[in-house]
Amino acid sequence: MGPTAQAIIARVVTETPRSLTAQRHTIPPQVEAAVLTALEKLPADRFATAAEFAAALADTRFTPRGTQSIAAVRGPAPRSSRLGMAGWAVAVVAVVTALWGWMKPAPVRPVLRFAMTLPQGQELSNARGTRIAISPDGSRLVYNGPGAEGNQLWIRNRSQLTATPIPGTERGIEPTFSPDGQQVAYAMDGTGAIKVVTLTGAPPITIVDSAVGADGVTWGSDGYVYYDGLTGGGTTGLMRVRSSGGTREQMTTVDTAKGEVDHYWPQALPDGRGVLFTIQKRSSREASDVAVLDLKTGQYHTLVRGLTARYAATGHLIYVTDGGDLMAAPFDLKRLAVTGEAVALTNGVAGRPFGAVDLTLSDNGTLMYEQGAQVTGSAEIVYVARDGRPTLVDSGWAGNFQTLALSPDGKQLAVSMLEGREHQTWIKQLPDGPLSKLTFDGTENYRPSWTPDGRSVGFVSNQSGQSKFWMKRADGSAPAELVASQPDRTVNEGFWSADGKWVVYRTTPRDIFARGLGADTATIPLLDTKFEEMDAALSPDGRWLAYTSSESGQVEVYVRPFPATGTAKWQVSTNGGFEPHWSHNGRELFYDSSDNLMTAIEVIPGAVFTTGKRQKLFSVLPFAGGIRSWDLTPDDTRFAMIRIGAGNQNANQLIVVENLFADLKKQ
Repeated sequence: MGPTAQAIIARVVTETPRSLTAQRHTIPPQVEAAVLTALEKLPADRFATAAEFAAALADTRFTPRGTQSIAAVRGPAPRSSRLGMAGWAVAVVAVVTALWGWMKPAPVRPVLRFAMTLPQGQELSNARGTRIAISPDGSRLVYNGPGAEGNQLWIRNRSQLTATPIPGTERGIEPTFSPDGQQVAYAMDGTGAIKVVTLTGAPPITIVDSAVGADGVTWGSDGYVYYDGLTGGGTTGLMRVRSSGGTREQMTTVDTAKGEVDHYWPQALPDGRGVLFTIQKRSSREASDVAVLDLKTGQYHTLVRGLTARYAATGHLIYVTDGGDLMAAPFDLKRLAVTGEAVALTNGVAGRPFGAVDLTLSDNGTLMYEQGAQVTGSAEIVYVARDGRPTLVDSGWAGNFQTLALSPDGKQLAVSMLEGREHQTWIKQLPDGPLSKLTFDGTENYRPSWTPDGRSVGFVSNQSGQSKFWMKRADGSAPAELVASQPDRTVNEGFWSADGKWVVYRTTPRDIFARGLGADTATIPLLDTKFEEMDAALSPDGRWLAYTSSESGQVEVYVRPFPATGTAKWQVSTNGGFEPHWSHNGRELFYDSSDNLMTAIEVIPGAVFTTGKRQKLFSVLPFAGGIRSWDLTPDDTRFAMIRIGAGNQNANQLIVVENLFADLKKQ
């Protein structure tokens, strides 16, 4: 003990330690001797290695190496000792002086705000979900950038000007750092898996192989990875698994009776106390709530209205509202409760599809986010010839395009665009005609497809709360009609057969169904398995169903007879394939291959599905990927595609706030 920190330091430097056995008589003599040897002032009098120390603790014969007894030395010290003590006194004064300087309160660091530029070719990709993650110490950034399969994870040390791709992370999304900052967990886009990669060059390992949603992954200090899960019957909730893999546990279940649609965007709290997450409400995404799961009780409760939240070590809840405001509210980590009024820190935080927000916060107070909603000028639509030559559809037209579909005659284009917090479908008269808004109800209306007669457009919509497949007259002359829904599941894509007799749709969990539109309107499961099946496409003659599946461990393109899908199966792609499309004459099947090339495979007419020549056409890297992100012209000579990054000033920079904690304390 001592009256000041400096007094305690002086005693440590000068005084002989007290006897251990005098304070606790049950301590073995050799343990006391070993400890006192380890506490000797001079290094030469201490153990040379940890192994020697360990051996002494266990050796009942060990005695101090001629060290002085614990008892205080009586009588005047000899002159040499007095000189030695004088030297010690000088050393103590020097140490205390230095410590006084070190222990003085450090000056308060200012809050710094600046833009971090990502060089051309290393900018943010158009990947799903949250694309950025900062290490706990704030020194490194992992983000979604361009890759051989559309996107992959990149890492940038903040002391450097450029980033480097992380090997083996192609199609990785939703990155999150391990608590020690040495590993990154991430979801695999399209496969429903979670992988972990060590940032030393070792290949990734899979810890979850299926049934993972694309809406959030977080690594807790309790050794668990929490994620958006796809559970039985289509009801989604939060799941967790050990960071080394193993048995998956369901942590929350969506309460549909209370109007809940989904639980997503999880963020683990410190010390394994709980998990922040977002509850999507049936009414609209604007009504989403930030909630917290108590890991001790297994119960969750709502905290604030917002899209997503992070925890600050100062004891604050940082969250983003639907209007793009960044808010901070005092938060009690023990009680898992907001304890005061929220204040606004800034505005203009960019929102992304499905409520995602690029927002990350380090343990030491470095905040990063994407600024401003992506607006007109972020992408353009082009026709791409088979040799890869692009031609603008309309040179004066740009927007934040997400999905598209050409009408059967090629004279109209249905396209979904993100504007602020809404994702709506529009109709464009080609080539340079007017653009008219088709959808108004709900905040998510996307993935358009045309009816065979070209008069109506189908689209996925949340206008009734849960996502279902709707259609509306392309000229807007009649209200939208419900086409397909599935009890306890969301519908995520749909289209009609060429003869108009079937509607085919895909749900979450990712299975494929069909419903008759004639006399028999029964719904039949086409592919309802434990694997992830999606990207369905029917051949023009209605005989063959192309789709993608994760059954082999990676996503591949397959073909089955329709509607008798259980009678045969052929694998079309090799080493990965995505987004199959049939040519209008049925003689070719196109897909995006794992080497990021548009691939065409010949289909030979006959009673059995048979393929012929395979041809690589062009790189799809400059173009957006994903469900309903491209289409074929009626003559099958060109591809309508979304070229991303055109005029998007936000894709190559992030806003950085250094020392956010000082701002929080002042607020």
